[in-house]
Amino acid sequence: MPEPSIRLEKAHDIRRLRGCARCKRIGDDRFMPKISRGVWMHGYCALAELGSVRALLKLPRDEINKLTLGELGAINMAELCDLLDPRRADD
Repeated sequence: MPEPSIRLEKAHDIRRLRGCARCKRIGDDRFMPKISRGVWMHGYCALAELGSVRALLKLPRDEINKLTLGELGAINMAELCDLLDPRRADD
């Protein structure tokens, strides 16, 4: 049996569970970006909802930091890192 992706080690961890606004599955809000007031999504759901990596830049920096390589994929994560690089010339 595969190990669950959500680890509940303490009773307090249950308070961190949120439903994804797009796919309706449960996730941990420490790893799900908050898209708007009261709306959490998995990283891959946020990317699908917003439509592009560039649109993710409209999120606050703390929410962008919750995005992971596993959820976005290598190509999208590389693009996000390039867009966040302060040495990059603005388009």
